[in-house]
Amino acid sequence: MALEFERRRNSGIAETDLDAKIEQQRRAWEAELDAQLKRAAIAHAEHLERVIKTQKQIHDVENEQLVQVVVEGNRERDRRPLPLSGNKFDRQIGMHSSNWRPSKKTLKSRAAKDLENRRAKIYWTICQSLTDALVSGGTAGAQSQKTPYKTTLKEIALLKQLTENDTFAQSVCAHFPSGAIERGVPTEQGLIKRFDRVHKLARCTAQIGDEGGTLLRYVASWLQSLVTFELPAAYSADDRLDLNRYEPYELLARCRHFVQQKDLLNAVRVANLIRGESARIFSDWLNDAKAHLEVRLLVELLFAHAQATGIRTTY
Repeated sequence: MALEFERRRNSGIAETDLDAKIEQQRRAWEAELDAQLKRAAIAHAEHLERVIKTQKQIHDVENEQLVQVVVEGNRERDRRPLPLSGNKFDRQIGMHSSNWRPSKKTLKSRAAKDLENRRAKIYWTICQSLTDALVSGGTAGAQSQKTPYKTTLKEIALLKQLTENDTFAQSVCAHFPSGAIERGVPTEQGLIKRFDRVHKLARCTAQIGDEGGTLLRYVASWLQSLVTFELPAAYSADDRLDLNRYEPYELLARCRHFVQQKDLLNAVRVANLIRGESARIFSDWLNDAKAHLEVRLLVELLFAHAQATGIRTTY
């Protein structure tokens, strides 16, 4: 009896140490990822600033060239001898008016392009804000101590107004679920934090089937979860799973691995294979993750379209 107690105590200590090491490693990975994201954001902001400065310089040079061409044309026409018949003053006014018509059209065209380019930049900024909100519930630079579980999609209404003449953007905006816009969408960070609690409960009931079980069976499943360890493994989305051989602890370990890698898509795929009481525990989290992935796909489509629009309107 004492030997069994000592073995259980040593197993508990080993599991605690392993969890602590895994948590420490996960925090180190998250810190490194945050640093990389911040550096990428700074580099992107500097790139945008350089592009805007270059566009302004090109715009100023082209305007100067346009004004110079118009002025030279007017000077050349002024040097030409005019017929003596008719009113000389009226002829000069008509000549100058005809000279300015092409330049007016050019300036109007340039103003329209500038407006379209500014709209594209606003479009891109809104999509970036939506992406940040889906990940952490706010902007990337927000220093929030508590990550909200859900985020609102109030920017969708602004996108519809901004892209009222864009058929593709309007079509994508129309596919956003009304419930997601009204009640919000779970964030990636919120789903990851909630997964830890769901995962622990699912491990405790991994041996309970669809038909349920007695209290003794629940206790046995809980005890088995205590002596079953999740060793670190390099799981891949390309791994083939044998559906005829159901291994709940392996599926839970795979699901946890993908969640830690922030790969919610493959985590959902694996979670769909879980059966029994664990599947019932996972059901709410699974529905929220599917809603998040659905909205995120639409936002990524808009974001890619915004980038393409920005490139197309850059001159």
